[in-house]
Amino acid sequence: MRFPAVLDQLEIGPGDLVFLHTSFRRITALVDGPEDLVTQLLRRLGPRGTLAMPRYAWHLDPAARPWKGYREYLERRPSMDLRNTPANIGVVPDAFRTRADALASISNLWPVCAVGPAAAAITESQEKVEHPYGPGSTFHRLLEMEAKVVGLGVTLNTTSLAPVTDCLLGPDWQRRVFTQEPVPGTVIDLAGREHRVQAYTLLPETVRDIRPSAVLTGALVPGTDFPYQVRDGTIFFAYQAGLYHRAATRMAAAAQGGCPWLAG
Repeated sequence: MRFPAVLDQLEIGPGDLVFLHTSFRRITALVDGPEDLVTQLLRRLGPRGTLAMPRYAWHLDPAARPWKGYREYLERRPSMDLRNTPANIGVVPDAFRTRADALASISNLWPVCAVGPAAAAITESQEKVEHPYGPGSTFHRLLEMEAKVVGLGVTLNTTSLAPVTDCLLGPDWQRRVFTQEPVPGTVIDLAGREHRVQAYTLLPETVRDIRPSAVLTGALVPGTDFPYQVRDGTIFFAYQAGLYHRAATRMAAAAQGGCPWLAG
């Protein structure tokens, strides 16, 4: 099986807005390298489609779980240089960020890169946004635009958009998910300009404990409510961001403010 067949099965087509998560070591047989994956996916989306990916730099130790690197990164708060800082969240995002046509949101912890007609709307003005998951944020805009969250070789627990629901639940939410105060940082944008930013962020414990799969398998049926396949132990999925948000909101209401997708 090659990549176009996977995209067919995931119902990815021209004009889609895709937010992509990948584990490239699990899908190397599908394409001829990270750049080829990006090229093929953009070709499938066509001139009306937009591709977005995480551009995070906090996965400091590939041998460790990502949340451990996030804790260390949050404590050190290094400067984010969108021109040069690697996207060590994966080789596909790192290849994607170097494209000449890729835009990037100004964030020291949760930057996103995007290519396509909706790229500017997704990434612009993030230096003014105080909550990375609140209204006006890149992730909230992706929800509003009904982005497809696509996973290639990752589990159903891999999604950056899930905490939008936690943010929007606000005072009804019993567990503290985000920092109590905005976290300062420094970002160098793609033009070399320095920005001092302040924004709330996820607590390391949240990054460790969040389980979006509890929603995607508890309130929804993979393979029925959204495309989902497992081939030779490798998972492929695609679902609308709004589908997850609506299901999670219903689960939270039924749990009377509990945290059905947060372990611990």
